[in-house]
Amino acid sequence: MSDLLGECGLQGRTDAAGYSRFAPRPELGGRILKRNEIQADTAGTYFVRTTGASLSIQYDLGDKLTLNSSTGYDHLKYHLSPFDCDGSPNNICAIRYLSIGDNFNQDLHVNYEGNGLKLIGGLYYGRDKIRTRNEEDFFGFLRPLLLGAGLPANFNNAAIAVPGGDALKTLPAFALNPSLTPSSPGFCAPVVVNPNGFFDARSLLAFQADIAATNSAAGTAAQAACAAAGAPPFGPILATQRFTIDRPSAAIYGEAAWEVTDKLTLTLGLRYTRDTVKYKNASTVLFDLGGKNPAASLVPYSFPFNPNFKPVSQKERTGRLTGRFVVDYKFARDILGYASFSRGFRAGTYNGLAYQDIRQVYFVKPEKVDAYEVGLKTRLFDRRVQLNLAGFYYDYGNQQIAQIVGATSFLRNANGRLYGGEAELVVQAADNLRFDAALGLLNSKYTGNKIDLTDPRSLTLNINGNPFPNAPETTFSAGFDWAPLEIGNGKLQLRGETQYQGRYFFDPFKDYGQKPCDRPVAGSNVLQATPELACGNPGYWLFNGRITYATDRYSLSVWGKNLTNKFYYSYGLNLNAFFEDYLVRGAPRTYGVEATVRF
Repeated sequence: MSDLLGECGLQGRTDAAGYSRFAPRPELGGRILKRNEIQADTAGTYFVRTTGASLSIQYDLGDKLTLNSSTGYDHLKYHLSPFDCDGSPNNICAIRYLSIGDNFNQDLHVNYEGNGLKLIGGLYYGRDKIRTRNEEDFFGFLRPLLLGAGLPANFNNAAIAVPGGDALKTLPAFALNPSLTPSSPGFCAPVVVNPNGFFDARSLLAFQADIAATNSAAGTAAQAACAAAGAPPFGPILATQRFTIDRPSAAIYGEAAWEVTDKLTLTLGLRYTRDTVKYKNASTVLFDLGGKNPAASLVPYSFPFNPNFKPVSQKERTGRLTGRFVVDYKFARDILGYASFSRGFRAGTYNGLAYQDIRQVYFVKPEKVDAYEVGLKTRLFDRRVQLNLAGFYYDYGNQQIAQIVGATSFLRNANGRLYGGEAELVVQAADNLRFDAALGLLNSKYTGNKIDLTDPRSLTLNINGNPFPNAPETTFSAGFDWAPLEIGNGKLQLRGETQYQGRYFFDPFKDYGQKPCDRPVAGSNVLQATPELACGNPGYWLFNGRITYATDRYSLSVWGKNLTNKFYYSYGLNLNAFFEDYLVRGAPRTYGVEATVRF
């Protein structure tokens, strides 16, 4: 973090637009910023507060029966204000997030154990409720400029990030007829799409053409042609979005484990879950140039603004049967083999972050996964060596994935599969020396997904054949624990470890059709994603270490992580609507001291 803050200070070295870095630099391969540099107009404030309580009760009913009750409640408050989403020193994109959530869970089950049989049966009820209030502020830098130019505070021609829906009133002729040029008669003539709309898209599209052309003569000519055609200036969009997601859930479940013989155990479990998902009290209100008076509502649509509009509410119910079947077989005292099938699911939800149009709000189906696994767990050589092996195949249906389109986040469903294997090895080489290692191999792929551009729930990019996000083909780790010395009443303990992550992508869209991944798609001169996103994060090694002196009562440790200061990204998000991607750097070299006292 210190490196980041140290290299991004502007210190007055800015151009007229506020940029300290704008022109591509040859020494960086045409990039604008170094990898530790950022440009922002605000760092924002991040706040999270959680409180909770839990209660567990166990009561012996006798005759090998036990009653168990678990009750929990959590309260969450989340605030991020603002999130600078434009990657520039100007106020182009800022979003303020506020969420308040409550979660209640109650589980009641009975256990039976005896005569080679273990039974469990129970009931579950849970409810989580999240109330959200977001403020989207796009092109905010225009507000003082337009007010200073004499436009009234009640002016409204908001630059909706993705023009469309009921808000769109007019389009320029060049948006409908690509053969027109800025010198063509009627190039920017208004074409009325919706007489009841408030947004004249001619100004915004000319502005976007100007940016896409990097302030070229063609872009400037488009702006001039629209101005000559009487296009009004477009203003910033300042909107307040509110909605509540309420999800009560109830389930009944049971499981039986039967020791058929001393070697063979069969386990069967079933669970039926009934979910209700409520999207309630949803609205998006758009404010005028002054930012104080409502000018229109987008969800639901009203223009002029109707203060008596009815907030949007939707509800969906789903029921799912899940479970598992496991076969355990003891080949020997220290060798256990198993095979299992299980079906799990993730509850459905609503695409609540859509704020521009009611048609963007829809139910996202529950995610389902069928998991098949076989494995072997062993302890060898007088239990000084532990070796575990596993192979698995997962079949996903309606996996819930996110896609950013323009400046709007959509939650969508996709199908895919993955398979792989894992190996874990632990060797107790001596009483004071232990080695461990793990290897993972993975192959993931999205399959059978279709694109329907008329359906807002559908993906807009082909992902078939792409790997899952954050799913490297190879992972590896190895380490040792060594206690070389006894000093007084304590021991000196050393821990060293290394971790390897193979190449992975941050989202399901892989290279965004860019082949090679650092070049625009054929027929375009604009990247759909930066190379850092489209080429994926290269494989990397991390090295960590810890030195500890420990007694029965206290311990003192000195530790370090990422000792070689390897640079890598842990998260990436495509924001190409702002000609950038959002990337989070993995933790650099960190170190510290840790003390523990036991009472």
